[in-house]
Amino acid sequence: VTASTHRMSAQEGYTTSFVVGGRRSMTLAEAVDSGSKPRELGYGGGVVVGLVTDNNDPEDLCRVKVEFPWLGDSVESDWARIAAPGSGSGRGMLWLPEVGDEVLVAFEHGDIHRPYVLGGLWNSKDKPPAKNSQITGAGGVNFRGIESREGLKLLISDKSGERYIGIMGPGDDSRVVVRPDDELLQILSNGDITITGPGKITLDGGGDVEIKSGGNLKIEATGDIEISAGGSLDIKSAAATSVEAGRDMDISGIQVTIEASAIANLKGSIVNIN
Repeated sequence: VTASTHRMSAQEGYTTSFVVGGRRSMTLAEAVDSGSKPRELGYGGGVVVGLVTDNNDPEDLCRVKVEFPWLGDSVESDWARIAAPGSGSGRGMLWLPEVGDEVLVAFEHGDIHRPYVLGGLWNSKDKPPAKNSQITGAGGVNFRGIESREGLKLLISDKSGERYIGIMGPGDDSRVVVRPDDELLQILSNGDITITGPGKITLDGGGDVEIKSGGNLKIEATGDIEISAGGSLDIKSAAATSVEAGRDMDISGIQVTIEASAIANLKGSIVNIN
């Protein structure tokens, strides 16, 4: 018995009405009234669990509405603000809950008309993106990260010998990885990689710089192309080599040698040999 009402009237005499309920509160107001409920009965200082029903905030303040299944589908909250890390003017983590997400809801000064969402909750239906056994080991948490609904990920690994920070696409087909143990930056993709910029693009290495291609390699410029070397410059080809100029071509050096193991042809409308 959770409540009783006693009435006395001339028509009905003395009557008693009572309510038989569970240990949970029967109304939202009771749930947030932490002062009158002992904590052993399941009341947590005005904090309740709800399901997001709407995230289309008419004022574009990234608020959501929440329902409380244990009170019935007809009970929906007012617009609830989101407690997000770093929130401030034009900044903070932008991570709006999806409709149907389970969230933890509190109420400002116990006012049920002023809810705010403290965070999301995983459960047996909406499971986390990784298992505990996958992210822990050696007495600590080795992996942390953020993953979107479509599998886009930002991962941080503190695992000994495998530390990295990575940005990954679905299935890890495309990723950018920083590996501090190896002093290595990797850009990997199963598709195309494009680097564009309206200004200058510079590749500068204190050691060797290598460009390799499993297919063709093309270098094209609308202006000049300049190749210079402080040492030797070697150009080799396993097949034919063609050098063509739309206008003049100059080849100069302290010593110039042109040699062919077979036939050497020198042609021109006028050939001058000095």
